[in-house]
Amino acid sequence: MPSIGVSASNAEEAQPYQQSVDSRGATTRAILPGGGLPAEDIIQESDAFLLSAGPDIDPELYNQTPNPRAS
Repeated sequence: MPSIGVSASNAEEAQPYQQSVDSRGATTRAILPGGGLPAEDIIQESDAFLLSAGPDIDPELYNQTPNPRAS
């Protein structure tokens, strides 16, 4: 059975993703900031990853100007 690491901001946000993957026969482990097992351990034990959506990264953080069409 494959093991899938699910990234999320918190356990509540991870739950729907985990339920969906679990219902298809895989096992999941949430990768949460500052919680549970170290992310490195989960990464080493996972066969694949589901990266949940999050807020956009401000382009100015890497010295770029925002695209006016992306609002």
